[in-house]
Amino acid sequence: MNKSPSILLLATIAAAIGIMAFPAVTSATSDRVYGGNGCQPNFGYDYGTDVYLHAGYVRNGSATNARGVWCPVVRSELSSADGLDTSEVVVYDGSDNSAVWCGMYSYDSTGSLLRSEFEITDNATTGRETLTFESMDLSDSSDGGHYSIYCDMPRSDITDSKVYFYRVREN
Repeated sequence: MNKSPSILLLATIAAAIGIMAFPAVTSATSDRVYGGNGCQPNFGYDYGTDVYLHAGYVRNGSATNARGVWCPVVRSELSSADGLDTSEVVVYDGSDNSAVWCGMYSYDSTGSLLRSEFEITDNATTGRETLTFESMDLSDSSDGGHYSIYCDMPRSDITDSKVYFYRVREN
């Protein structure tokens, strides 16, 4: 009795299952979205008294002072020196007298600042806005180069200012 066709059939099925279970990664870019609730209060500020954390965002509830938060960006393309493509921070400006501003920072593997870019909401308008950053060149292909976002939320004139989420695309 010849068992080779059965073994060949089983090997083909196992290979097909393996291909489906571990598909090849073919994307040249890596898109990620982070909730604002992953941001941490700037040094000297605390959750619950200065900055309020919610299920999907972070907010400044102070009627008297601006508050800042640092938002982490995970670098997944460790061998790439191409940096970030267009990135966005979606915020809510709750002040009619001040603006939300955010900065995108790029650091090398020693923590030295390579580049920064800043965007600001329209000072005269309250509401939801998208702050868009152009490309951030990391210029460092060694492991450890990284990014951060800092957002400063003004005091609450009308309603609380918020960081809803941020989106990054790594090359």
